[in-house]
Amino acid sequence: MHRGERSRRYGNAPLFLHERVTGQVTEEGISWKTASTDSTFSWDKIIKRRLGPDLLLLYTSMNQALIIPRSYFRSVSDWEAARELVTRNVAA
Repeated sequence: MHRGERSRRYGNAPLFLHERVTGQVTEEGISWKTASTDSTFSWDKIIKRRLGPDLLLLYTSMNQALIIPRSYFRSVSDWEAARELVTRNVAA
């Protein structure tokens, strides 16, 4: 895909999609923060999971998911710990 196509495709995306994301995966659930949002999802609010080698999809409804890439984590051990928490707390 060249730059012109990318600009058309993503150029009108909401600004929050371009913001830096921080958060935590803990025993209580997942927290997610940007400059314009601050969300917390307890494990019981996540209804389904899909785990890929470099991606977590955590569904909060049939048509909405948190998309968490491996690149969000500082280390391999942090990534593996997050995957373990998701596997233990969310149905497949």
